Amino acid sequence: PELLARIDDSVFSWLVDRAGQVRAAMSISTDPLELRLWYRQAVDERWRIVRREDEVDRFEDIVPFGFSDDGRKLLVASALERDRYGLYEYDPET
Repeated sequence: PELLARIDDSVFSWLVDRAGQVRAAMSISTDPLELRLWYRQAVDERWRIVRREDEVDRFEDIVPFGFSDDGRKLLVASALERDRYGLYEYDPET
C-alpha cells in the first residue's frame, strides 16, 4: 500500500477532496485532552491545526464531511450555539 498522508497525532478521520487528495483530518490528543481539526490547502503544503476543542462535551460541535465544489471550504455538520445540527461551509483559512 502507498502512504497518502501522515500526521504525528492520533488521527481517527481523514477527508479527501474531489480530486482524491487527502487535505483534512480529525485527531484527538491526550496530553492535553484536545480534539484537533487539521487542514492543508494542497498536498505539498504542511499540515496545520485550524480548530482545537478542549471541552469534551463540545467535541461533536463541528463534524467535517467533505469539501465545497471549489475545494476551498470544508462542509461540516455543526450545532455550535444551537440545539440541532445543520450543514455549513467552514472556511479553514479564516
